[in-house]
Amino acid sequence: RIITTLIYTHYTMKISHLTLNLNSIIIDKDLNIKLINFKYGCIYLKDCDASVNKDDMFIYNCPEIHEKKEFSPELADVYSCGIIVYYLCFGKLPFSSKAKIAIDELIIKGEYWFPKKANEKMKTIITSLMECESEKRKNLKQILSENWFNDIKNDDKNAIKGLNILHEKYPIDEKVMK
Repeated sequence: RIITTLIYTHYTMKISHLTLNLNSIIIDKDLNIKLINFKYGCIYLKDCDASVNKDDMFIYNCPEIHEKKEFSPELADVYSCGIIVYYLCFGKLPFSSKAKIAIDELIIKGEYWFPKKANEKMKTIITSLMECESEKRKNLKQILSENWFNDIKNDDKNAIKGLNILHEKYPIDEKVMK
């Protein structure tokens, strides 16, 4: 749902988020994904400002932003989705170091590791999302064609609503949502 929400934001609204992170995603009472906090977002009709300081979401920024290069707003959001998916699947961020400069180097080089419990489809989708070379990174619509999404798509109205991680369903407690 996060990917389809971003597709709507990018292709219909012509807006990029640019600081997508776990705190910018909320779920409403009907279990719809909502994106908030477009502080550094940009409208596609204008150029995005690559010089904007995005330190508050440092770990979620794509390598191009870390290198202060020109970047595609859509592909920057795709990369941030990779960080979010990694966290949702494994409960931790892919890059860890006490030194900000060390994290910066890991992100630019694309150096992160998968826990043993990661299956191949999961590794493929995360690797696709977090491709450090922007010209090789898939766009939002291409990402939806990955095999991993076939495992989590379910149109059955009686299905458990919630997260599907490693083929295990984690239902969302309706009381908590209210």
